[in-house]
Amino acid sequence: MTEMRLVGKILKESRISKDISLMIIASDLKIPIDVLNDIENDVMVSYLDKVYLTAHVRTYANYLNLDADELVKSYKNEISFKNKNVLKEFPKPVSNNYFLLLSKGTSLASFVFIMVAFYFFFIRTNDLQPNYTMTPDLSQEMISEIESIDLKTFVNENIDNDFAEISYPNFEYKELKKAYSANTAIASTPKITTINNLKNNVTLKFLESTWIQIRNNDDDIILSKLMKNNDEYTYSINDNFILTTGNAGNILVYIGGDPKGKLGKKGEVIESLNLSSKFN
Repeated sequence: MTEMRLVGKILKESRISKDISLMIIASDLKIPIDVLNDIENDVMVSYLDKVYLTAHVRTYANYLNLDADELVKSYKNEISFKNKNVLKEFPKPVSNNYFLLLSKGTSLASFVFIMVAFYFFFIRTNDLQPNYTMTPDLSQEMISEIESIDLKTFVNENIDNDFAEISYPNFEYKELKKAYSANTAIASTPKITTINNLKNNVTLKFLESTWIQIRNNDDDIILSKLMKNNDEYTYSINDNFILTTGNAGNILVYIGGDPKGKLGKKGEVIESLNLSSKFN
């Protein structure tokens, strides 16, 4: 019977046969060497989400010229199998010491009583009967409407009034050059009105800290990092980049300068998405 080879062992043997050090691969792929080492040794990586791990395996396999789709499929099966076989740890029985618990409980009650008495007698001098408001849970329709209002408010607050006075027929490329650098992958803080003139550009606006990986059609990594609040990344829609992220609800999409809404729902995981001009 043929022994099943694990994905990590396949990657490791291929790397060794090509005489490539793990440090060089980590530097080329911009993946931490500890993550690559755990993948090679088939260690259950609990500190990274499944989406990030499979993205790293796909990138590593392509680097070694292996069948990335097949290895990713096998790796997902391995993760699923390991999760089903994780043993649950039960707490050890605790011996009850009633006298010790009673002593500790009395001390705690005395401390709480003293603190409450101190608060009411020395700190809180008025407003002893505050009014509380009960609010119902928001429906999904209301949440969508609130997000739409937040999006419109965000766009209005970021409009550059001075730039808006420039007539579009007389607009020159040198004005765009002030906001974008041809050799910079991440724009510092491009203006919304500047983006409006770049009809073929896609801009990703990060509302909170969010990890994202961007690859081209050759599966080369263009960007793989944890983006911070208010970071932006701009590229041409003709590049046909592929996006993978662990929280699509934190990413706001602009195409040709027009806000198209969030990439997905809050907490939604998106893998290998190719944005088009029809995204809405």
